[in-house]
Amino acid sequence: MKCKVALENGGFKKIETNDSLNQLTAKFNNFFVIGSIDIGLAKRDHGVDLSLKSTANADNIFALFSSPNDKIMKLFTDNFK
Repeated sequence: MKCKVALENGGFKKIETNDSLNQLTAKFNNFFVIGSIDIGLAKRDHGVDLSLKSTANADNIFALFSSPNDKIMKLFTDNFK
């Protein structure tokens, strides 16, 4: 599954898949960003829709300079090929 590979390549941990709901969840934790991502997949007539939701701690000094949610999203999308 491309989503799981993208999460692994992005450095996400504790990747959980729920095949019956077509969902994946994963945690991300490094010195600058702590958070998670939820991915939902919906089959359509002409492909698959992805729904992404990230949650991150914004209570550290590094969050003042750039959004931790943006970093989590970028780690996934940059590795989704």
